[in-house]
Amino acid sequence: MTSNRDVTDTFARHVRRPDDRAHRVHTRSVWIGGDSLYSYGSHFPLARVFRDLDGRARVVLINDDTWSRTTGKHKCHTQRSLDHYTSDVPTLRAPFSALTAARIVEESIRVLDWRNHTWRRRCGDQPPPGAVITTAHETRWRGGPARDVADTDLVWNADGQQVRRLGDQYVWHTRRPGPAVGWFPTEYREALFAADYDNFEAGRRSRALFLSSWDDQDTRSYFLCQLPTCDADTIEDALEALKPEPVRLAEAMGRHTSRQGDMFAIPIPGLTSSQLRHAHATITRRSTGAMLLGTNHTASEIATLPDGRQYARGCFYHAPTGRPADHARRPIGDRRQWHAVVPNTVPLLN
Repeated sequence: MTSNRDVTDTFARHVRRPDDRAHRVHTRSVWIGGDSLYSYGSHFPLARVFRDLDGRARVVLINDDTWSRTTGKHKCHTQRSLDHYTSDVPTLRAPFSALTAARIVEESIRVLDWRNHTWRRRCGDQPPPGAVITTAHETRWRGGPARDVADTDLVWNADGQQVRRLGDQYVWHTRRPGPAVGWFPTEYREALFAADYDNFEAGRRSRALFLSSWDDQDTRSYFLCQLPTCDADTIEDALEALKPEPVRLAEAMGRHTSRQGDMFAIPIPGLTSSQLRHAHATITRRSTGAMLLGTNHTASEIATLPDGRQYARGCFYHAPTGRPADHARRPIGDRRQWHAVVPNTVPLLN
């Protein structure tokens, strides 16, 4: 009797060596159509392979959209089969809906660098090194509803990742290379790739570099972004290219910058509220609805200069309209010092 895993294994072997008979191996819920694998129907492709002129697999796209619990199992089967048979083929695992929204032409994708990680749950009597206890009293944990917490309920480790206190234990997540285990692994993949996209403003197709990854500060916060013009060859190069020049200069000077999503905060030693008011800055609090640089990000206190420059202190908050926050509240430095706020270098996609 043919199983879903048999179908995904057949597809993975088909990726390596095209087989016109691959479509004969199918079940009621998983089937192969040409160079695509589907769950229940053509509305949900699990994976696609694109080939060069010689028929060799050039890139495999794995769909990371969510649909149903059973389709989630099909995705796990697909991932394991491809890991086993085609681990050396360039792979991009991303929500196909995100590629469509970015107007990326799938057949033009060329993966430059890719890697996979697995989140592992850690716990201990003490938080990881560099953890700082928060002082705010409201937070969101992993996208859940806002709730009041005690000062010792939530801490942050040195790289800004969430650490939660449960009773007398601290719980956090770390990453490790390699595949995960279980029906629903907390595995994620990131890739740097070049691709064409429909540039509506220019009335033509343009080519750019894109980064598909997961935010280190939020264990399940996916992002797809276009890179500024650069010569990035690796994922590390791409992440560095997303930092604006002031952030790189501050880090070179040994200053610790803070970040929430696409907003960076650079500490300005010695800057006081009196000096900001003397420069005709308007200082507002989060409760007034003030936002940072026209985005969905806000902060405990925001100082806005007449020329549009903004400074913040306290904590970052993500406050989109009509949907849950993508990012948890994040402290800005020691929460007392004023920081200059700058966005990352992602260009506006035309």
